Amino acid sequence: MLVYLNGSFVPEEAARVSALDQGLLAGIGAFETLRAYGGRFFRLSAHLDRLAATLRWLGIFTPVAALGEAASTLLGRQRILEARVRITVTAGGEPRPTDGKGHPTVLVTAGPLNAPPPRAYLEGIAAIRCELPHGLGGGAGHKVTSYLGWTLARRAALEAGAGEALLVTGGGELVEGAHSNLFVVVDGEVLTPPLSTGALPGVTRAAILGLLKSEGLPWGERRIHWVDIERAREIFVTSSIVEVLPVTALGGARVGDGAPGGLTRRLAAAYRALVTQEIESSRAGA
Repeated sequence: MLVYLNGSFVPEEAARVSALDQGLLAGIGAFETLRAYGGRFFRLSAHLDRLAATLRWLGIFTPVAALGEAASTLLGRQRILEARVRITVTAGGEPRPTDGKGHPTVLVTAGPLNAPPPRAYLEGIAAIRCELPHGLGGGAGHKVTSYLGWTLARRAALEAGAGEALLVTGGGELVEGAHSNLFVVVDGEVLTPPLSTGALPGVTRAAILGLLKSEGLPWGERRIHWVDIERAREIFVTSSIVEVLPVTALGGARVGDGAPGGLTRRLAAAYRALVTQEIESSRAGA
């Protein structure tokens, strides 16, 4: 398998980073995970914009414009059409004496998609409640490599036989999933936590909000507490990899009637149609 590392395509086993890399020593870095459909990315520019914003916040100075091209080239060389691609940028080694800036490390990897199986979309997944980690996981609203708290939450879900962990503050306010954004349907309205809670500004989340607006469905960005989610008729989570994934069990209790709800199914179909439309448009314009 090839990877892109600091301007070169090299075999995975030959990839080397400095022992002084601040991504390794201090977890200072950012990443983006993209999904490829038929060898093309959905909303690549939105991912790169989010990566650029996080790098500015971290004080890492590297252009991101070339990273999309590197990701596309790597995808072509790997000859994988349906793929998961990750772009990682860390602070790199020690700062240069000339300007005090470091030498960022840029790594792009591509591999099989490994999305949830079809059964997960037909039947839904289980989720658990997990307290939002304090002092772990990096900056709220940013996709950073300091991901320990979120990884531990996902591990707890898997150990409990669930597919996702829903992160809750000490005051019982929901923020997001460990690897996803969260949506709930309460009294016929589709709700999602606002970004002010610290939720990640997900690319798929934004696409779903756009679909809700265009289709005239009732929705809102609203603070959601655990008592609200306990009376939700539908719950679903979103990300670039899972798209729209229904949650039909929460903490051992059924959500609604225990099957993916009508709004969830409608939005899942609308999202896939949107992806197909944009991918075909990009292919036609190539």
